[in-house]
Amino acid sequence: MFLTLLLCSTFAMAQNKKVTGVVTDKNYQPLPAVSIQVVGSAQGTVSDENGKFTISVPENGKLSFSFIGFKTTVITVSQKTSMNVILEEDEKTLGEVVVTALGIKRETKKLGFSVTEVKGDELAKSNQVNPIAALQGKVAGVNINMGAGGPQSSSRINIRGNTSLAGNNQPTIVVDGIIIDNVTTGAGEWGGASDFGNEMKNLNPDDFESVSVLKGAAATALYGSRAGNGVIVITTKKGSARKGLGINFSNTSSFENAYSGLDFQNIYGSGSKGKFANGTDGMDEIDPNNSWRSWGPRMDGREVRETDGSIIKFSPQPNNYLDAYETGKVINSNLSMEGGNENTTFRFSYSNLASSGITPKNNFDRNNFNLRATHKLSKYVSLDAGITYVRSQADNPARQGGNDNIMFKYAYELPRSYQTNYWLQRDQYIDPKGGVIENDPYAAYYWFELFENNNFQKEDNLRANLGITGNLTNWLTLNLKGNIANLYANTETQTLGPKIGFSDGYYEKYQAEKKQYQLQGILTANKQLTNDLDFGASLGGEIWNYDDRHVRAYSDGGLKAPFQFTLSNSVKNAKVEEKVDGKKRMNAVFGFANLAYKKMLFLDLTARNDWSSALTYTDGSGTNSYFYPSASLSWVFTEAFHLPTYFSFGKLRASWAKVGKDTKAYDTNIGNYIFIDNYKDREDNSIPRYGFDSPGIGNLNLKPEITKSIEVGADVRFFNDRLGLDVSYYKSNTYDQIMKLDIPQESGATSKIINAGNIQNQGIEVLLRGTPVRTKEFSWDATLTFTRNRNKIIELTEGVSQYVLEWGMGNDVQTVAEVGSAYGEIKTKYAYARYQQKDANGNPVSHASNGQKVLKADGYYMRSEAMGQGYLPVGNMQPDFLSSLTNSFNYKNFNLGFMLDARVGGDMLSATYNYGIWNGVLQETVKGRDKETGGLERKTFDASGNVTGTFYDGMIPEGVFAQGIKIKDPKGVEHDVSGMSFEEAYKQGIVQPITTENYYRNLASWGTGIREHAVFESTWVAMRELSLGYTFPKSITNRLRLNNLRLSLIGRNLFYLYNSAPGNVNPEGLYNNRAGSAFEYGGMPFTRSLGFSINVGL
Repeated sequence: MFLTLLLCSTFAMAQNKKVTGVVTDKNYQPLPAVSIQVVGSAQGTVSDENGKFTISVPENGKLSFSFIGFKTTVITVSQKTSMNVILEEDEKTLGEVVVTALGIKRETKKLGFSVTEVKGDELAKSNQVNPIAALQGKVAGVNINMGAGGPQSSSRINIRGNTSLAGNNQPTIVVDGIIIDNVTTGAGEWGGASDFGNEMKNLNPDDFESVSVLKGAAATALYGSRAGNGVIVITTKKGSARKGLGINFSNTSSFENAYSGLDFQNIYGSGSKGKFANGTDGMDEIDPNNSWRSWGPRMDGREVRETDGSIIKFSPQPNNYLDAYETGKVINSNLSMEGGNENTTFRFSYSNLASSGITPKNNFDRNNFNLRATHKLSKYVSLDAGITYVRSQADNPARQGGNDNIMFKYAYELPRSYQTNYWLQRDQYIDPKGGVIENDPYAAYYWFELFENNNFQKEDNLRANLGITGNLTNWLTLNLKGNIANLYANTETQTLGPKIGFSDGYYEKYQAEKKQYQLQGILTANKQLTNDLDFGASLGGEIWNYDDRHVRAYSDGGLKAPFQFTLSNSVKNAKVEEKVDGKKRMNAVFGFANLAYKKMLFLDLTARNDWSSALTYTDGSGTNSYFYPSASLSWVFTEAFHLPTYFSFGKLRASWAKVGKDTKAYDTNIGNYIFIDNYKDREDNSIPRYGFDSPGIGNLNLKPEITKSIEVGADVRFFNDRLGLDVSYYKSNTYDQIMKLDIPQESGATSKIINAGNIQNQGIEVLLRGTPVRTKEFSWDATLTFTRNRNKIIELTEGVSQYVLEWGMGNDVQTVAEVGSAYGEIKTKYAYARYQQKDANGNPVSHASNGQKVLKADGYYMRSEAMGQGYLPVGNMQPDFLSSLTNSFNYKNFNLGFMLDARVGGDMLSATYNYGIWNGVLQETVKGRDKETGGLERKTFDASGNVTGTFYDGMIPEGVFAQGIKIKDPKGVEHDVSGMSFEEAYKQGIVQPITTENYYRNLASWGTGIREHAVFESTWVAMRELSLGYTFPKSITNRLRLNNLRLSLIGRNLFYLYNSAPGNVNPEGLYNNRAGSAFEYGGMPFTRSLGFSINVGL
């Protein structure tokens, strides 16, 4: 019997053969730890870190390849002794392995907090210059506002609400471990600055492997002080072991057009009171004193004399604002090469991006070079290194608002009869004697500045990182990492003199330099303690150093010769300023531990301590050390119970965390009371003068901000993952806000820096995924996101009930953090004054008119300030909720996808709308101008009460007369109209309607307007993205000797299905990306981009 068994065993072994191979994804990236099983037996293995495997297989046996995030693949061995296996991504489980803090890849089932990962290819196809902007609508809990300054401008990114009173609530961006400076940019309270953007514009999405959004404090705690506002972790692509060289080329070209703007009226043209001026020859003329208004006569095509003496047809110009814009473009070409063997891999890519905005002369060009390589020195030591160099240039960013913004011009001072193409001719805005044309009738000075002046910025960005991994034992690993990031920016401002002979010119050079380096070491142990219990722990330390400085040189007194932009051309000696803007260092130690029980219960614990130089005083003291821990728990309950087969997966999670945040460099060392100089009194005595060294007073006991948060959630899936629901509830409170508080000027300073406040955010996030249809050749996948955040200012500091976040329309409107309200309460002292009846002693009493808008005797609205009511709340910037819907349809090799993006609720202020009303350019101002448009009969009278004229341009304002107002009727009888509505006074014959022009000009004028009228709800639903792609089958690509070939058509920001903003204001045209911004001051017209892409793999 023994001999028989031995012979049978020998025969069976003779039938087995050794099979080797490599397992990769569709991009030929090796997949480590793939489970490889001989079908029908217990025999199996896993692929190594390079995706390679070796296994013994019976003749005609089958191998099953399975890996989280990919579809299981079964291959019959047949005569094969080697094979290259490409696993297909499973869209339903693609996010099963994600990149978390410090770049660590982990299975999502082990995480006790919410993380969302988006593949880099998803962002690249949108062809956005700022790739982070392409995340809009793709991640629950993330709110993104695109910049209004052109392709290079910055976006405002907010994760789970505003947590800080500082202007920057932007998340930290980390690329392969390198911190990217995600600063706020944009305009001030008048909206007139240019936005060259921040470092996001220098990132190349073609190099992105994945983008992970870490939302809660538990997810971000290991990043320390930089993690208070969330973290976006970007992992770049790397090469793979393969035969030969893998070459991939892609080109994406998109073209952007302005297709719509404000809801302009096209009935009434230049002028006032519906009249022309009369020429000496009797011909109708444009009134030069009111040429910029649109309260003139109907545009009926008659010939009239323009302000420059030319004869024109007085006709509507419905697209005159669009004539000032151009077709923008973004053309991005990327070439990548990769290869390697079992010991060494590399990937090199070059990307060239050439783009132009829709405003004249606005360009942005970028060249990215990226190299990433890995090398295994031995079985114990391996290297991972990368270097990226970026050269970019931005020219003439669009002004994001104010008098230098195109859209604002057409709202504020260009009439509906304005013929753009005529006035844009160079001889119409440049005087023959040089400079801006004299007697400028419209906006010649603006076109002069737009076309003759230049602002350039060149940037050189170098990022490099090196990682060394040492496998000390089979359970102990040491990782050493270092990186640098240097940015050099050179900005030039060239201003042609606007005066005669082009005199009074200006030239400036500004050089900024930012340098940072980081060193990090992590010792990691992973051990299986028992069959049911796995344990992992890491201990690490980190040093991060940052240096920011600039040099500014500029002309003084004008330029000697026009068109010569050099410092030596300055009339007076050029001035030079040099400043260190900030030097900062952060030291840290951290640790984290993971405990897994039966692969269903997972506990994570983290701890970190930071030491920040920004919280250190010159004598070395200060609360510069701060500790914050986190704990999270995940329970995969489907591993614990035998549930019905339709229940595919179920997980409950919970986490608690605390994170800290320091302040800007030097904030702890300002406001010192020092000796300034000596001065001489009348008797020539020398007297010392003392004062503060800065406008702000420092704080000798400044502490870090601290955020405490909790999060609970569930991830459940049904019907073999065809239906999934992920829900999170979170609550965070941020204490000890570092804020600058205004103080009385008689103190000798203007502000002091303090710790104060408690800001609370709580909300829910919902991610619903489904596959309604799935057949062999067709599938339909849908994803719905929903985010609802509730923000509340719990407290500030003793004696302070509100803190100003941002100003708008100069100092007319403000957003504030007010105790008891949500972050971003919108207030103005130019709100509608509200009626309050008072008795003879000045005490408020009940009255039917209380709360109504208050009118002056002439029927014009009274501002709240004039009634002693001060700043009144008129709105809040926080949305009620955000949502998006993404659909993807796949039929054979075709793919069709679209995304709807929505914001519901929340308010904004639009200066564009305000001044469009003032100057009569908006459709809203048409009603009531004459009899045809519903104007009420309005009579004029002489001193005896006799009718002297009858007009049909009247309106009755809504509101009541202020207390104490008395008005004489046409007969001279005086009436006390206190608390009486204008309509009632009209019915009694006391007053006549006011003219429509006067009504709107008073409502929205610069000097007397009601700013509350320009604050409104911003709810919209946008068709954010539409794409159609085709992947050529292997039968074609093989004949072409290609690995892959794909063509796509892409549309972005195609149209709005709904926009609640009056006057068709662009609701996404904010003029900066600071946290408190809720103001639009011109912005941009509505634009859409259409493009195509080709991707070729060799």
